Amino acid sequence: MATKGKLYLIPAPLGENAAHTLPQYVIDILHRLDVFIAERAKTARRFIKETNPSKPFSELAFYEITKHTPPEERARFLEDAEQGKDIYCSPKRLPWAW
Repeated sequence: MATKGKLYLIPAPLGENAAHTLPQYVIDILHRLDVFIAERAKTARRFIKETNPSKPFSELAFYEITKHTPPEERARFLEDAEQGKDIYCSPKRLPWAW
């Protein structure tokens, strides 16, 4: 049986240079991830860019999720985890996400 990926709930700090308020171990986890689920992909990209990732953005997948995202689309977001990839999700999205 293949190992499933993990879902990391990492808050995205608000404001410019706010990523510097995160502990280094959290930033290290962010840099290992390939899949990001957030309310706005643009905001997630900006946040990740502040952490100076080593991976090019073209290798990362960004999914947008809102309270209007259909359940079947939300389920599709987790397919990467089923294939063993670890995923970032903003904790703000969870109350109604799944």
